[in-house]
Amino acid sequence: LPRFQDDRTVEPKAFHEAQKARGREQKNIKRSPGCGTLNIGLEELRDTAYCQAGVRLIKEYAAQDAPWFIECDFDNPHPPCELPQPFDSRYEPSRMALSPSLHDSLADKPAVMRTARARLDTAAWTDDEWRLLRAHYCGALTLVDELLGRMLAALDRSGQAENTLVVFTSD
Repeated sequence: LPRFQDDRTVEPKAFHEAQKARGREQKNIKRSPGCGTLNIGLEELRDTAYCQAGVRLIKEYAAQDAPWFIECDFDNPHPPCELPQPFDSRYEPSRMALSPSLHDSLADKPAVMRTARARLDTAAWTDDEWRLLRAHYCGALTLVDELLGRMLAALDRSGQAENTLVVFTSD
C-alpha cells in the first residue's frame, strides 16, 4: 500500500481566533463546577468543525480509487462539559443517579485517583453539582452522537459504507 499522510487538522488556536474575529467568541454564560452553558450554537462549536472537515474528507476520499483513513478526535465529552443549548439541558439533573463510590475516600485506590480529585477540587462538590455534571456529560455524549451520525450519513451517501471499517474509541 502507498504510504498515507494527509494531516488536515482544525487547530484550536486558529479556530478560536477565527470565531473571535467573526464576533462569535466562545464564552461560558452559565457556570457550575465541571460544566456550563456556552453562548454559541452547535454549528459554531469546534466539534462541529471537526465533523464538517470529516464529511468533506469522506466526500473527497470516496471519489479516489485508493484506500483512505480519517481520524476525527472530538473534544467532547471531556469535562468541563461546556455545551451549547439545547445539549446543556437535554437531561434532567434530578434524574441522574450518583455513583455508589462518589464519596469514597480513595484511601485504598491508586494515588493517581487521589491526585486527580485534589487537582479538580471535586471533594467540595455537592450531590446536586455532581448530578448537574452528569446531566451535562450525557448531553455531551448526545452531541457527539449527533455529529458522528452526520459523518456516518456522509459515508452512506458516498457509497463507501459497505467497504469501510469504522472504529469508534474513547478514553
